[in-house]
Amino acid sequence: MNDLMSFGMHRIWKNLLIKCNNTRPEHIILDLASGTGDITEKLSKLVHSGFIVSLDINNKMLKIGRNKLRNRGIMHPDQNKLKNMLLRSGFYSTEYFNILGGIVAIHKSYKF
Repeated sequence: MNDLMSFGMHRIWKNLLIKCNNTRPEHIILDLASGTGDITEKLSKLVHSGFIVSLDINNKMLKIGRNKLRNRGIMHPDQNKLKNMLLRSGFYSTEYFNILGGIVAIHKSYKF
């Protein structure tokens, strides 16, 4: 689906995100809207003494990511656990990467 919607550019965007975000081994990362965990998987190779929390509203996609990233130390908390964790958190920052460059409704922006 991502290949179709982005004409394959999403692969370049994901690699650019990893290259530009200055992830260090000790970082604590919150990957929101992590989907099937493609970016989480790349980040997990960079974070060693820290940890990654992966969240997505779509439980089916999150389950795929959870299965793919098994035994990598990725946390997949439920919403109540997340709320409590954020209250006690030591997250350095929250960042996002707008892969669509400001396009809000892709179905209206790309017409063939």
